Amino acid sequence: VNNLPHVWNYLWNEWYCLERWNLWARSVTKHINVIRSTMTIESHWCVIKHDYLSEYNRAHLDLLVYIIITRVLPRQVDRLQQLRDSQTITCWRIDLKAEWNQLNKKPIHSNS
Repeated sequence: VNNLPHVWNYLWNEWYCLERWNLWARSVTKHINVIRSTMTIESHWCVIKHDYLSEYNRAHLDLLVYIIITRVLPRQVDRLQQLRDSQTITCWRIDLKAEWNQLNKKPIHSNS
């Protein structure tokens, strides 16, 4: 490729060998390191843009900071406390449980 046989020879012999593989290959680990990944940051900003800034076109920095402080951070703190306490409950779970218990008390009638 690209008519660079000496470069490919160097790479193959010096870097694609087993001893150097761990130095540069991303596929060595079986998982993606979340802390060192930009996926977490991209996901965070996507949530902020979708959930909080969707009604603002080109929001100013002061509005963004205000939304992060007053709306995003309290939600993140609550979520982290739930994870810490192992009480992760989705917002719809309480309503679902109440409706489930209501329907569970009703008798079942068969059509036959």
